[in-house]
Amino acid sequence: MTDTTSEVRARDPEFAREALQVLTSTDIPFAVLHNEERIATGGFASDVDLICDVEFSLLIEHVASPFRAAGISPILAWPYDTGSTTLFVSNADATRGAQLDFLWDKTGRGKYGLDVGHLFTGVEVGVAFPRVSPVHELLYLARKRQVKEQWEECRRVLDRLSGISEAASEVHHIFVGSVRDEVRQLM
Repeated sequence: MTDTTSEVRARDPEFAREALQVLTSTDIPFAVLHNEERIATGGFASDVDLICDVEFSLLIEHVASPFRAAGISPILAWPYDTGSTTLFVSNADATRGAQLDFLWDKTGRGKYGLDVGHLFTGVEVGVAFPRVSPVHELLYLARKRQVKEQWEECRRVLDRLSGISEAASEVHHIFVGSVRDEVRQLM
């Protein structure tokens, strides 16, 4: 017989916020890449895209103990791209969970071609968590939609970017190598 009284919430927005609050309490610089306001207010039930200023192995060393103290268990770390790692976290009985995607590549070798170091130059205070600047958020989303070949969504992001005067110059700063050229052509 299946127990239907408890529901596993693998993408629990409140649990994701709790994990980010713990991350905020550490000395690891991080920022939300997109949807910070929706994450902060509970209107976001997906994976959370973040940048951090240290390699993932150092990040996990610093957050493991504070996570445990908050009842958050790192379950699986999956390095899915150069300078990028997904961290799945859960509570003790695995009825709540969240997916935190960390981008920490300062060389731009990953598929998004981002220089995370430059993204930190525009980090600002969000509703609840540090966030990248609005222009950096949109440029990231344009590249992400391009990589995923989500052309309709990409066009909507590009339409939002069209009125931002510094967008073209920021492409030069935050993207590296051939990705920079691809994003320029996209715009």
